[in-house]
Amino acid sequence: MIIEQKDRKIKNILNRRFKKLVNKYPSVFKKILPLKRNH
Repeated sequence: MIIEQKDRKIKNILNRRFKKLVNKYPSVFKKILPLKRNH
């Protein structure tokens, strides 16, 4: 139970950092990751 909670927290933190990076460099991520919205 405790390990699962830690994993969730880590995933949440990584997701937040990733979103911040995407906001900072949207053009770079558009090149690397094709947006799923367009498909």
